[in-house]
Amino acid sequence: MQNKRTNFKNIFHSKFLFLGLVLFFTYIGYSVMVNVFSFISYKQEEGIINESIVSHEEEKKALEDVITLLGSDAATENIARTKLGWTKVGETTVVFTENETRAGVAKRIEQSNIQKWGNYFFNF
Repeated sequence: MQNKRTNFKNIFHSKFLFLGLVLFFTYIGYSVMVNVFSFISYKQEEGIINESIVSHEEEKKALEDVITLLGSDAATENIARTKLGWTKVGETTVVFTENETRAGVAKRIEQSNIQKWGNYFFNF
């Protein structure tokens, strides 16, 4: 009986218990660290997703504003004038190309008819 008691007391002084406790606490520490790092990465992803949601909501609001603006009569008239070239009765339409400036228009008006034909057909 006394031999069993000494064996039980020796368990607390054995190297196996120390090794077992070291392994146990190492496993617990590792598990905690893995959970902490995954929690941090989830929080970062949540922040990115929240920023994306905010930007999409702002874009949605801007698009709703554009839709309401396009539904107005002034916007419809503006589109008809700019894209379709419609005019009101009695209006005169003057169209400038992108590369044409006022100086270019004045120069073109000053050219003779033969120079205008040469520019048109041969790009002088």
